[in-house]
Amino acid sequence: MSRKDSNKIIKKANDLVESRYRFDIWETRVFAKMITLINKEDADFKTYRIYIKELQEDFGLTTNKDAYTRLKDGARRLMRRIVTISYQDEEGHKVLESPVIIGMETLVDGKSFIDVSFHPNMKPFLLQLKTQFLTYDIRNILKISSVHSIRVYELLKQYEKIGMRTFLVEDLKDILQVGDKYPKYANFKQRIVNKSQKDLIEHTDISFTFEEIKKGRSVEKIKFFIHKNPIIEAQQIEEAIEEETALTQSLRSVGITDTQKITELSESYTLDYMVATIEKSKAYFAKNKSVQNKAGYLIEALQKGYYKKELASEAKKAKQKAIQTKKEAKLEAKEKSEKATKESFQKNFAKKIAQLRAEYYNDALLELVLQSKKSNPLYIGVQKALKAQETSKILDAWVNDYLAKMYLEEIDYNWTLFLTKQKK
Repeated sequence: MSRKDSNKIIKKANDLVESRYRFDIWETRVFAKMITLINKEDADFKTYRIYIKELQEDFGLTTNKDAYTRLKDGARRLMRRIVTISYQDEEGHKVLESPVIIGMETLVDGKSFIDVSFHPNMKPFLLQLKTQFLTYDIRNILKISSVHSIRVYELLKQYEKIGMRTFLVEDLKDILQVGDKYPKYANFKQRIVNKSQKDLIEHTDISFTFEEIKKGRSVEKIKFFIHKNPIIEAQQIEEAIEEETALTQSLRSVGITDTQKITELSESYTLDYMVATIEKSKAYFAKNKSVQNKAGYLIEALQKGYYKKELASEAKKAKQKAIQTKKEAKLEAKEKSEKATKESFQKNFAKKIAQLRAEYYNDALLELVLQSKKSNPLYIGVQKALKAQETSKILDAWVNDYLAKMYLEEIDYNWTLFLTKQKK
């Protein structure tokens, strides 16, 4: 497989394929593109740069003038999406609910790319996969505009070698998160199953037929029969043979035309390093018109690492930015959690106090509270309010405090104590 081809491969754990989520088409495109940028050697996530021009070319969107805005908005929405993944580990069966990406960075004065980062929770489902995973060529989904068809493709691609897969209708609806949208089977069949069947046979390397399994009068299960799609397979092979890679084009543009030399360079250096060095070299050529032997300069730049320090510095900054983004996201999540917890605590406290007031509040209790507060500097003001038959928030607070200490556990009215015990 060429380096260009490796950048077209989507590889994800089966648990992620079968997880519960619903993305729109632009969120799906961002997510798919990010996955193709992962190198199989990666032990940790990086910040991934998606170039708008490349994405437009990949998905056939070169005439879409709003592509950058849609891409950026899609990534922003993706940060708010939660996937629900059911998986098994040594501790037993677990369910993870997690965002898929945690950060996005863009140029203020440019629209050429966005930088995005995966959420760390996605590591077991995208990195260093050895068993129980799905791989496929992203070209199979590039022309599909239905997110549901893309997901059906993945679910059936998992079972391509087996040749069939059966789903309970409700389970499939749950995986696709469309039960609320298509409660009736007839609509689900038309909008999801039939649409997927049409999209897969037109655009992907597999197709399917299906059988409805009924329980009484209702369709309870769908049995999919999975077939190879020889027409699309042949087209993809032809494209791979005829396609001159972007890397090859870049090398040819600076005068490296010898096929053997191109192959030698491709085998000697990583794709990321070559692409980055070519871009740096082109920027240098633009500023220094006197460079005659561009091919020689580029080869020497690769061999001697002219830009290695600069590239390493950029990578380090990107990593630091990702770490900072992660810290900020974690802090924000913590603050939101504490705020929600405090609001719940206050609500429960107010409810309990209301019950105690209804049961115990009377003139005798009021007198007890006032007697206990005679030395308080606010006592005189409270007495004036009582004589004027005015409401006193201070007196209400004294009564609430008295009732809480008399009839409640300390953890029910002491927020600091409650929070401390919650954290243990």
